[in-house]
Amino acid sequence: MKNSNNEKMKPSDKTLKKDNKKVFLQSKFQFGEALKQLDEISKTQDRLPEEPFPNEIVEHLKLNSYYDDKKKSPEKVSAPKGFLPRINLDHNRPIAKGIMHEKGVSLIDEKNSDLTHFPSYLPSHLGVKSVLSTVSRKFRSGVTPMENKIQVIGANMDMFPWSCIGRIVVYLDGKSIKTGTGFMVGPNLLMTASHVMPWEHDGKCSIVFTPGYHPHYEPPFGSTTVSDWYGVPHDGFWDIVFQSDASDIVICRTNDPIGNICGWLGTKSFGNHDKYFNHFYNSLGYPDFANGYPTCEFLATIRDVDGDKNRRELETENFGGPGWSGGPLFSFIDNDWRAVGVCHGFETEFVFGIPPWNTNLVFAGGKWMVDLVNYGYNHYNY
Repeated sequence: MKNSNNEKMKPSDKTLKKDNKKVFLQSKFQFGEALKQLDEISKTQDRLPEEPFPNEIVEHLKLNSYYDDKKKSPEKVSAPKGFLPRINLDHNRPIAKGIMHEKGVSLIDEKNSDLTHFPSYLPSHLGVKSVLSTVSRKFRSGVTPMENKIQVIGANMDMFPWSCIGRIVVYLDGKSIKTGTGFMVGPNLLMTASHVMPWEHDGKCSIVFTPGYHPHYEPPFGSTTVSDWYGVPHDGFWDIVFQSDASDIVICRTNDPIGNICGWLGTKSFGNHDKYFNHFYNSLGYPDFANGYPTCEFLATIRDVDGDKNRRELETENFGGPGWSGGPLFSFIDNDWRAVGVCHGFETEFVFGIPPWNTNLVFAGGKWMVDLVNYGYNHYNY
């Protein structure tokens, strides 16, 4: 999706007032309906944990270093089944490898080609909280709208579905070079934006994912690392500004099945693009302007949908920013918590005669997203 220069005739003041009043009334009605729906979801879905928290596994996931047989170590530590052994020494992170999708090659077998969704997973040791408490909206001095309003999560993110969303940090030679957002979609399946991945340093970086990350609290589930990822390479900055591309999604394999501990979101695509407008959505990310805090948007609506059913570009109000990339756009759909898109970047509409601040946030979605999850289950899942 490229930026376009749209020249529009200036409407009369009377017409503008009438249109603005109509939009205001529609927005007020939609927001009221959304609050009712959210209240109903909270009443039927919110609950406390039903089983004890797996503290032993989480303590293992908090250890700093992965055990490496090639290096001398006091002793090899035991690990829960399916988890890589770790030791409490200096950081030793596995290197991640990217696998590029070849154009024209099918992601999945024909027998699975009609799949349009995957379910979420809610561990019994987690509670459910449809809306987490937030710090009152803050105002910052900034040029763009996204810098002027922030809703920061004020609670420990150990409640589902927020528990399976987290912060990604990419390290090169021990130094952080990139950050972003990601979310679990399977036991060891992590989804994020392609441009968050270090394609330019492939095979040289380590990638750490911390679900439920909050700088005021100890990570409730520890962290894991990425062993490899699959998708279409993206170049980063220029793609965000000029080329909003619905293929900006990757599926990653994590070294530990941390999704069994923090849960995971389901995924969903609609064949009919009008159905995207029938829901209200939430999103959470770790934008740079929030200084590492998890920031959320509740009750977001779709403004526009571009592309075909295979690769959708879902546009919302621009509430994000760098660092939010890879965050999910999700809702309670078909009695399940499902993501419909992955944060890609923004699209700016240039209107003749006024500054170009009509900016939408773009989420990559469609069947491509679901097919990547399908690919992960076929090639990466334990």
